[in-house]
This record gives sequence, C-alpha cells and structure tokens, in this order.
Amino acid sequence: MADFEDMTGIFGTEYASEKENVLEGEVDDLIEWQQRVALAMFKWTNARALLVHANTQMAFGITRWQELKHIDKT
Repeated sequence: MADFEDMTGIFGTEYASEKENVLEGEVDDLIEWQQRVALAMFKWTNARALLVHANTQMAFGITRWQELKHIDKT
C-alpha cells in the first residue's frame, strides 16, 4: 500500500492526471530520441566499416594496376 500512497502523493487521486500524462509524454519522447540516436550510431558504424573495406579494396586495385607496368611484354 505504500506504493499507492507514494503515487497518490505525486499524481493526486485522479487516474491519468495531467502531471502523469506530461511525464509519460516526456518519457515517450526521450525513448524515441534514444532509438533515433541508436539507429544513427548503427548506420555510422556500418558506414565506417564499409569505408574501411572500400579503402582496402582500392589499395589492392591500385597495387594490381601498378603491377601491370612490370609485366614482361614477351
């Protein structure tokens, strides 16, 4: 019963008081923001991995093209 009394002290006796609605809205907004930031972080992390892979592939391609200069023409 202490929990109910604590809740009553915070939100009053009304169900879904204005303060409760405001706090729930803020929580929803913060959760949405957190999910957007997590998604952006995921995309940036994947982009970085792809960039590193592309850089490795470009370096390999450049090396192979430079080897063409040293192929014996006979």
